[in-house]
Amino acid sequence: MWGCGVLLSSIFILILLKKRQLMSNYRLFYLIGLLIGLVIGSVNIFTQKYDNYCSIYIGILCCCYTYFDKNTYSKWTNAYISSLQGYVGGVGFILYGLFTT
Repeated sequence: MWGCGVLLSSIFILILLKKRQLMSNYRLFYLIGLLIGLVIGSVNIFTQKYDNYCSIYIGILCCCYTYFDKNTYSKWTNAYISSLQGYVGGVGFILYGLFTT
C-alpha cells in the first residue's frame, strides 16, 4: 500500500514538473524527490519492507506541497485553516513513520 502511494506521488511530482515553469533550484528539488520516490516505492513493492520510509517521504511531500502552494489567505478564515491541513497531514505521516520503526 505505501509503495503504491509513493509511486503515485512520484507521478504527481512529474506532472507538476511538466505543468509549471519552475526555477532551476526548485526543478532540481523536484527531480531529486522524484528519484527518491521511485526508488523507495519500487523497493517497497518488491520486498514488502521500508513502510516507515515511505510514510516519511509522503509526509515530507505533503509539507513541501503545502509550503509551495501559491495561494495566500488571510488568517483565521476557513480557507486558511483548510490550507494548514496539509502541514498537519504531513507531520502525521512523518510521526507515523518515525514511531513504527
